[in-house]
Amino acid sequence: MKNYLLILFSLLFIFAVGSSQENSSSDFFEEQDTLFRYVPDPVLSLGISGGVVFINPENINKNIEFQNSYFNTSEPIIRTPGLFSLWMTYRPVNLPTFLTLRGELLSSSRQFDFDAFATRDTSTVIGTLSTSTKTTYSVYPITISTGIVLRKTRMKAEIGFIYALASITQSTNVEGAGSSSTTYTGDGYGFRFSLQQVTPIYRRTGLTFEIGYRFLLLDQFRNERGIKTSSIEADYSGMFLLLGLSYGF
Repeated sequence: MKNYLLILFSLLFIFAVGSSQENSSSDFFEEQDTLFRYVPDPVLSLGISGGVVFINPENINKNIEFQNSYFNTSEPIIRTPGLFSLWMTYRPVNLPTFLTLRGELLSSSRQFDFDAFATRDTSTVIGTLSTSTKTTYSVYPITISTGIVLRKTRMKAEIGFIYALASITQSTNVEGAGSSSTTYTGDGYGFRFSLQQVTPIYRRTGLTFEIGYRFLLLDQFRNERGIKTSSIEADYSGMFLLLGLSYGF
């Protein structure tokens, strides 16, 4: 998988450089004075992207494997959760540098269905109850980053600092007996770097393709009563791919 993503990095860079050769005699700022080649002087752009992250949160996956063994189920471990991103970029006119504020969401859930035994006097089994337990893992990274537009290309190179909030919600539903849930919240810090290709498609609208790597470690989880648990830690580091749309002002 890592080799495949490195090949994508290389192809994206080659495509960006090659696409600029037809206008290679132009001055840099005449050719690339904006984030979008055919848009006059935008200083602000907004974007929305969706994609996938390649991660392996070891502690969480060990817990999923344990529950699969205990409940005799086959829920998959977390490897490629979906990623949703909203971002805003400001770039001073005729400068190749920019600032970006980005908010993202990674979310995945696993559900385990089983039959619980109903007992009398703690020992006599009097029946079974259909039971399900569901765990939802949500991460909300917020990134402040900076970068440059690579010379004579439509590609942006970006590096940023991450602060992320996270929640793990465990809910249990027992047929005929009601339901209950517990939520643990935590946070963490990290960084991300990426390459983003911007291709104009109509006036101020552009198609974006982004590939990068995020380092993010989440801990300090607490329940609703503020009690800290040291048994929960989530490593959400990994490479990501995003495809989206942007609009320049």
